[in-house]
Amino acid sequence: MHHHQSSPTRYIPMMSRTSPSDQNLTLHDQLEQLEHYVKESVVTGAAIHQVEMGIWHRVLELGHHALKLYLSLQGDGDVGETLELENGEIVHRLPSVSRREYQSVFGDFSLERSVYGSREGQKIVCAPLDSRLQLPESKFSYLLQDWDQSLVVENPFAQVNVTISRILVQAGGNKVPVARALFRLLGESCHRSNGKVDISS
Repeated sequence: MHHHQSSPTRYIPMMSRTSPSDQNLTLHDQLEQLEHYVKESVVTGAAIHQVEMGIWHRVLELGHHALKLYLSLQGDGDVGETLELENGEIVHRLPSVSRREYQSVFGDFSLERSVYGSREGQKIVCAPLDSRLQLPESKFSYLLQDWDQSLVVENPFAQVNVTISRILVQAGGNKVPVARALFRLLGESCHRSNGKVDISS
């Protein structure tokens, strides 16, 4: 593909499920909080299983923040007003950005991408950001899909919900982002297979 009339990349903030205070934290801040939590747990004499759960929850939050940073640094895939495809066809950047949902093991993200086609309202021919990130066709990440297949193959549908809940539910009883995404993905898998799994969130 050849780019024409390149323009500066527009950086679009990613939407997430983190709280406003969490969004202001850097990766360094979150690592410091993790270190502080571990040291405080020693002082308070917390049981190791409680500390393990606390670390697990914070590592998931750290992963969400890191992936959010990765996505925000990618921009929206704007490569200029026009784009030449491999077959020689020239497509134009459409006026409106296109939103795409992405569900990862660290939670949900919404990507706003510059897209190219013949004209507004017609089929999108190319989304450079999708190609750059090598996104899957569905909204579920490849890692989530891999976990889904492993769980469905190795466990009866009725046991999958229990397995995920025991591993991924926080101490407070709320499903962590990866659990929510897996429940949705498993729900679709079960629907295709006429199975039944409780995917309530």
